[in-house]
Amino acid sequence: MVNQYDLLHLVTHYDLYLFRDQQAFELKAGPTDPAAIYVALKGFRSPKLTLGFDYISHVDRAEFEERHCRSIVALRGLRLTAKERGLDGRPLLLQAEIRDVIESDWVPCLIVAEESWWPLLSVLRGSPFYTRDLQVDFPDGTTILYKIVTGTSAFHILPELKRHYAMQDKKLSDEAIIL
Repeated sequence: MVNQYDLLHLVTHYDLYLFRDQQAFELKAGPTDPAAIYVALKGFRSPKLTLGFDYISHVDRAEFEERHCRSIVALRGLRLTAKERGLDGRPLLLQAEIRDVIESDWVPCLIVAEESWWPLLSVLRGSPFYTRDLQVDFPDGTTILYKIVTGTSAFHILPELKRHYAMQDKKLSDEAIIL
């Protein structure tokens, strides 16, 4: 059976066989539409993986947060990271083909700065959506951790955070101006 599925889900939950190209896939599975990558499931992954992302920013932190936080953006250049689930989950290096597909694609996402993590977590509680870690490296040598919601999930979460962001903006604008 041929099916299209979210690559991040597949990488998290399954051991994958990567086909060389569409022709190799079609020899095994029959005709299919063009895709960035072709895989077959070998079995369930044990333990499952926790995926995250690294990103190199070419702008400083303030500009990054103004451009990329509080709205849905499409980022290219996200480097996929993985570790086994569990307290001592060891880091894993995923196949280059999988990393390259993510890094070369424009990924729609919602990036959330630390001051909004609690409201984000309360929105996610009881929902089918979840976050991943995003480590951003800035030109000054600092690395800051953010939460990221990828794909269509971002479009479901952002409206729920709009009130929090509006209250945050009001709080900032209500501060006294001292001359």
